[in-house]
Amino acid sequence: MTRSDEDMKKWHIDRTQTFLQSIIEELDTDKTQFRSRTELVENEFTTWRNAILAAASFVASIILGLSSLLKDLTLPTLIADVLIGLIAFIVFSFIKGKVHDHILRTDALYLEAISKLNLVKGYAISQTYNLDEISGGKMDFFFSYSLLAAAAVRVKLVDRYESMLKSMFLRKIQEELKRDLEKAKKHLEVGEIVYQSIKSSWSDYSDDLEFFSAIHNPFLNYLEVQKRDKQEKRG
Repeated sequence: MTRSDEDMKKWHIDRTQTFLQSIIEELDTDKTQFRSRTELVENEFTTWRNAILAAASFVASIILGLSSLLKDLTLPTLIADVLIGLIAFIVFSFIKGKVHDHILRTDALYLEAISKLNLVKGYAISQTYNLDEISGGKMDFFFSYSLLAAAAVRVKLVDRYESMLKSMFLRKIQEELKRDLEKAKKHLEVGEIVYQSIKSSWSDYSDDLEFFSAIHNPFLNYLEVQKRDKQEKRG
């Protein structure tokens, strides 16, 4: 292998690694931005919960201070105040829990997507380590598959964002959720284009594709569902 051939192969390998790393960093940024926005919503419900609890405590102290005037009404009024405060605390704690659950579920999917891309990255490194044995076609496959993987890992995120858009507790950030959903769908559209362009050569890399099956199979299932939905709408 000549020096120029070696340099060209190194360039192809670096291109794949650089691309995957950029997508990993993008996903990590998206995760951080989502968590930041959603935590603001969670904190707002926490503030309301704590404010109502403090107000109930304050009112209770006033009721006790006026017990000589309220007389027989003291106990019923105090019970009503405590019940109102307790119910409000439970309701806002429930809402806060729901919002926090959205954060944890979405965080987990972002981390899963990043983990899958790291898997592609690590596998590509292990398979291209020996420059004398790696073919140009194999390197092109890894780069093309990286383009596909960058879209495929977002399938579950699309479902998650569609679910969050239905939540009444996240209405305050609905526009941001819509933008994130559209961004993920755009990636899936690009992934479909990539898939259509490379699927004819997949039989040449069956072992690699079997290793990556957990990454692209959910994406292929997504494409099938989308195709079926379009046919039903036409029919």
